[in-house]
Amino acid sequence: MLHYSAKSKNQLALQAATHNAQARAAAAAAAAAAAAALQAHAPAATPSLTPSSTVSSGLASTAASPAASASPSASLLQGDSLSARLVPPAAAALGSIPLSAILQRLPGVWYIVFLLFTLVGPAYMPVSFSAFYVVMHVFMIVNGLRMAKAAIYAYHAAREHSSTDWAEKYCQVTGAASSADPSRELPLDDVIHVIIVPNYKESMDTLCETLDILASHAQALTQYKICLAMEASEKECEVKAHTLMRQYQDQFYDMTFTVHPAGIPGEARGKSSNVSWAAREMARRSSPSSRSREILTVMDADTAFAQDYFTAIAYHYAVAKPEDRRIMMFVPSTVFDRNSGDVPMVVRTADMVWSAGVIGNMHPDSPVKIPCSAYSLSLNLAIDAGFWDTDPTSIGEDMHMFLKCFYATEGRLITTPIFSPASQCDVQGDTWVKSLWDRYQQSKRHMWGSLDVGYIIRRALFALCAPGYDAPGGQLQEVPLIRSDQTRGSQDIQISVTKILHLFHRVFEANIIMGQVFMLVFITSLTLPVANSPSPFASSFWSLLSDQEVHPYVQLATGLGGYMRIFSALPSICMAIYYEKYYYWVSTERWIWSLREQVRPGSGQRVQPLGKRPQLSYTRSFVNLLDWAALPICGIYILAAPQIQAHIMQLFTDRLDYVVAAKPQVPKNHQDIAPMSAGLDSESLEAVTVDPASVPLVRLSFADAGQGASAASAAAAAAASSTARGLRPPRAGAPLSVAEEADGKSTISSRGDSGFYDFDDSNLPSSGPVSPSLFSPTMWRQHKPARSTLSSELSDGENDYDAESGIVPSASMDFALPPAASAAHH
Repeated sequence: MLHYSAKSKNQLALQAATHNAQARAAAAAAAAAAAAALQAHAPAATPSLTPSSTVSSGLASTAASPAASASPSASLLQGDSLSARLVPPAAAALGSIPLSAILQRLPGVWYIVFLLFTLVGPAYMPVSFSAFYVVMHVFMIVNGLRMAKAAIYAYHAAREHSSTDWAEKYCQVTGAASSADPSRELPLDDVIHVIIVPNYKESMDTLCETLDILASHAQALTQYKICLAMEASEKECEVKAHTLMRQYQDQFYDMTFTVHPAGIPGEARGKSSNVSWAAREMARRSSPSSRSREILTVMDADTAFAQDYFTAIAYHYAVAKPEDRRIMMFVPSTVFDRNSGDVPMVVRTADMVWSAGVIGNMHPDSPVKIPCSAYSLSLNLAIDAGFWDTDPTSIGEDMHMFLKCFYATEGRLITTPIFSPASQCDVQGDTWVKSLWDRYQQSKRHMWGSLDVGYIIRRALFALCAPGYDAPGGQLQEVPLIRSDQTRGSQDIQISVTKILHLFHRVFEANIIMGQVFMLVFITSLTLPVANSPSPFASSFWSLLSDQEVHPYVQLATGLGGYMRIFSALPSICMAIYYEKYYYWVSTERWIWSLREQVRPGSGQRVQPLGKRPQLSYTRSFVNLLDWAALPICGIYILAAPQIQAHIMQLFTDRLDYVVAAKPQVPKNHQDIAPMSAGLDSESLEAVTVDPASVPLVRLSFADAGQGASAASAAAAAAASSTARGLRPPRAGAPLSVAEEADGKSTISSRGDSGFYDFDDSNLPSSGPVSPSLFSPTMWRQHKPARSTLSSELSDGENDYDAESGIVPSASMDFALPPAASAAHH
């Protein structure tokens, strides 16, 4: 028998409040001690900050007052006025100019000039307009060629990534006997993943889906630290966090949550400020000795990563030089493969192009690889760079953090592309009209990131003239510089002008150029009476500007532009073809091969275990190729229009009301979880007894195969059973996995609380290549067992061992409550 005795909800709430108070007190004490140590050891004149001093200052502000947390850079100078130091003349001169205010308005001013120039330039400045027209089309062709090249590479790289055994590759590269070989400088299994999941008013089903996927990974119990980054502005967010922790804390190496306070002066509401708060807390919880082996991953609440994403970044991190690990960032590709079939074509196409754009800067030849939405970086890099900014310019937190790390490392930032994509959802409202409107609002928020245009110009000026200084908001202050041992303390400029120009091109292209290309073609097709103009309005408009014919140079430029657009269609078609192949592989085909490889090793293409597949998934067909015809509409509605609105609004304000995009609801496969809130009658949870004999056990997973004789014998039996069935036996310490075959259908259970799959591969050949046309989503069904609303957290630790089932306290299990117990519980 398994006995679970539950404490009253009032007691649990009291314990939670006490724990939070103790944590806040400890944080305050740690912050005071770190600040005192920093002030005591601060030099009289410090032209730049070394990584070690940045660590102290960054963590000192972790639990500082909300006002101090709102300006992380300002905390670097606490107790020592900058005006009292020896400031380089160049820094003082630049600091005296209101660069932030000026550069904030640069995109808006340029857009007004661009619109006027496009309207009247052909009549009054025909030569300049003709050159501009051709140059903008050159940008379009270069962008298309780069995206086509990257799409081809991404498809092949994704296939190679899926078939790579990263533990085996680690042993080959380092000469280690195993991924846990203690003789290596950093064993692969010693890499810890700190995963921050920022969320605001997300449904419990969405969060459970994300945590289920992470819990299904083989390394979750030994390497995953989960941080639920909650917002205090969400009502009862702590209740939600405690509820999720009760349900999942025994599925991960560590699990905690943070609550980002609302209304901090100087902060902009959004993902960046929440992630910054959570990252500081996770850094504070980490010891200095362990930070060198911790990778911090930021993901949205509805993002799904496969298991091989984390094993891949752990491999790249572990085999890198120790000095390189401090400046490493990992950039995953993206795919919108969850609910694409339920949204309008324009929304679906816009997100495909967005994903292709992310892939477009991931080719190895690309000098700039900017992450999108979900990404990873070393914990030391986050600390050394001063964590995420929280001011209005950081609303696009992914690109902004990349830019901050780029300048902090003086262009030495190491970005590694990972082709196990972040699976994401399209924006989806209650109706198609609402979906279109919500996607427009999301695009406007994306275009608000054009504030980074001013940010990179300001940082470049200081990096080239006064390294180690910046003036955000018009206030001169020191900023972290992460230098190597050879350049630390040097006053010379270390950053490369070439790298800055590459960065300028990529940021200007994303935030300004491509949207204006669409507007340039759209406006001139309506206003220029040239041979290829379809507009009956063109002659009337031109007569208002000039009584002469259109200048020959303008006619030549527009004619040449037409041919250039036709030529640009070729790389666009190539990009679309290979993006479709990439999409099909990462969204469907690799999952089938992965399951089949686990059930029938060697019967097909080798694909590594991926963990749990998201419940929402969409497989594209040939009919979906028509989606690409919506590109012109997307260019105007999703790119150019919100860009104009954002740039014009930034002439007057740098603040945008952050609105969380509407996302689809995950199918409700999770049993309602009893919340940890006061006021619930404690008697309803008293002494619930579950008889395993009367309830079929769906899965058993052992946290450590070495804990207890029963666990060891169960793992050995599982290994023997797997070997007898022709399966790979689980490695030592790995969770238990059970598979069986019946009537040509293979059944495999995944690790964690993922349920299991029925995979019907009876129609596929037993070996050799398989045509993609034979694959179908109906070939597998995913089963989700009912989950207990009780957690081992509530167990009294007594009588938890059952001789018949062999379950020991270190084991976790899925089961359904008997009807009587379930009724009593509810």
